[in-house]
Amino acid sequence: MKIIMCSLDVSTKQTGFSVFVNGKRKESFLLDHTDNKDTESRMVEMATDIITYLNKYKPIIVSIEDTFCGTNAAAMKKLSRLQGVVYGWCLINNADFNLYLPSSWRKEFGELFKGKKRQECKQLAIEYVKNKYNIDVNDDEAESILIGEATVIKYDGLV
Repeated sequence: MKIIMCSLDVSTKQTGFSVFVNGKRKESFLLDHTDNKDTESRMVEMATDIITYLNKYKPIIVSIEDTFCGTNAAAMKKLSRLQGVVYGWCLINNADFNLYLPSSWRKEFGELFKGKKRQECKQLAIEYVKNKYNIDVNDDEAESILIGEATVIKYDGLV
């Protein structure tokens, strides 16, 4: 039986999207809408892309990074809307929905991220993916891969 899991590092401009089959990374890519400067239409494009790829892969498990309540309430609202798109897709398609705070999924990698600041963690994620998979990715795609790996650990290798 094939168990398909998708993990996303959701953003309004670039979303990292990873696909795992039976606990192994199959592919990852970037949903890139940085060219669209209109926030509202960009949000529609991103939401549509996310739904399109979830429909394509039909995962039974979806994991994303939780929105962080920082100082920018407008950004948090936009990210929460995209989170809602993923959550709604999971409800309609009977898929498990997992939210991870950055500190939560990073903890699964032991000492790698411990005590590091946000930007340093992003660079470490890029380097980790380069070393493990021999691919060059940006921080969004790298973190989507690591969120997926953290989910595999959470499900104790069952995915």
